[in-house]
Amino acid sequence: MEALFKSMAWLGVALLAWQFYGPHRQYWIDRTRYRLFAARDGLFQAAADEVLPFDAEAYDLTRNTLNGMIRFVEELGFWRLLLMATNRRMRDLGREYSERHSRSIRDLSPEGRRAIEKALIEANEAVLRYLVATSFPLFVLSWVVFAGHRLESARQSLNRRSEPALRVANAQAYSNSRGGN
Repeated sequence: MEALFKSMAWLGVALLAWQFYGPHRQYWIDRTRYRLFAARDGLFQAAADEVLPFDAEAYDLTRNTLNGMIRFVEELGFWRLLLMATNRRMRDLGREYSERHSRSIRDLSPEGRRAIEKALIEANEAVLRYLVATSFPLFVLSWVVFAGHRLESARQSLNRRSEPALRVANAQAYSNSRGGN
């Protein structure tokens, strides 16, 4: 009987792993690509509305960045991100990209800069959500952080509601310590 329970437990773990790394992951790839396409469409629309020029370096850099995200989102994961973050060559590449991006948006109008930033923020948010949802360590960590946040919110709410009663209790304790009733 114990062997049957162990077999069922392992089967359950295998099914959960299949779901997490199969249909669940594919859903998040599709959802992330949809959001990346929406961010890119917003960028296209801003250029079509002449908020920023189609031939601006910032537009080209941002469009190519979004295209790369769309094309390669399924290859991104927690472990790859961790390796890239610890790889000096990748950090240097990231620094060069940031410097080039900063230089390229200087020549744009404030509305053009906002259009570029909006597209990148939407794209980065989509990719971050994808990473959290599809990388098991980040998925678990996000639930721990979420639970901690909810507990802290509940503690603060309880403190706010009980503060008047605590003041009365503190005043009574102070009065009693000074010999009062």
